[in-house]
Amino acid sequence: MVDERYCVRQVTKTRRSSAVKVAKEQEKDIGRKVIAVTVRRTLRKAGLGAIEKPKTALLSAKNICKRLSWCMAHKDWTVDDWKRVTWSDETKINRFNSDGRTWAWIRSGESLKSHHVKMTVKHGGGSNMLWSAITYAGVGWMCKINGNMDKALYKEILEDELERTTEFNIDKLELERQQVIF
Repeated sequence: MVDERYCVRQVTKTRRSSAVKVAKEQEKDIGRKVIAVTVRRTLRKAGLGAIEKPKTALLSAKNICKRLSWCMAHKDWTVDDWKRVTWSDETKINRFNSDGRTWAWIRSGESLKSHHVKMTVKHGGGSNMLWSAITYAGVGWMCKINGNMDKALYKEILEDELERTTEFNIDKLELERQQVIF
């Protein structure tokens, strides 16, 4: 017999990462065989479900301090202050599907349907790297990045595309060129 409260406590308080680990732990405590499938069923019955852990950047203590001090330095900024900021980023857009794992629910005995399957194409279908910027006044110019982004290419993009974005939006922002922050 699996102890539901024990299983729930293991995954919520001690952060056991898998039903297999919870089963082994409970097996040690009660001295009887416990199967991971039973633990999973018990956890689902208790309202818990497994997810694939999302990725996030690991921040060092130094970076956390830098981010906090930046936030503290800008906490009193007004809307007019933020209107002067231009934000930019680059992104990869896949032509077909995502790079990550995908999940689907299926009933026992049900045959696979198209929505259960991740369709693929040879060589992944390709992708495009794009750079763009946004301002309070709206979106900026977008450019396709060919190859890898390096210091020289980034500088070239800033000189061309950021300048075009600033010129395009400066009248809407009612600012002088030197007032824009990047």
